[in-house]
Amino acid sequence: MTDDKGTKDPLEIKKKILADPNTAKIAATLGQDLQEYVEGVLHFVMNPDEKPELVVVTDEVAKERFGLTLPKEAEILAKFNAEYEMATIADKTDFTDPKAKPLAISTPEKPSTEQKVDSKLQEELKKSMRGKGGGV
Repeated sequence: MTDDKGTKDPLEIKKKILADPNTAKIAATLGQDLQEYVEGVLHFVMNPDEKPELVVVTDEVAKERFGLTLPKEAEILAKFNAEYEMATIADKTDFTDPKAKPLAISTPEKPSTEQKVDSKLQEELKKSMRGKGGGV
């Protein structure tokens, strides 16, 4: 949130924050005064290296103040396990026998790198290229 010249003008930044229609909604959701919220945002814009403070609340406060219903430990573990299974699904297939040893795959012989040159065709190509400015 700097202007085109790269300078930080707190008043201009504050105007931009207030002009955003989501600013008031966020402040209301957090149960915070709009001006107090804007000052907090401005503080972090002006001090980008500063880290925000972590505030831990109980499940009851989260539900009462923010309308959040926090998942129970069993739900978190079930979700984690499901996500982990999806992330590693490519590692296992129905065709994999866990006791089987890997099969050795033979590679075909390498094709010959020798190229046969058709002298007539090469001469025609040279003539063709000379006529078109190829200069060979």
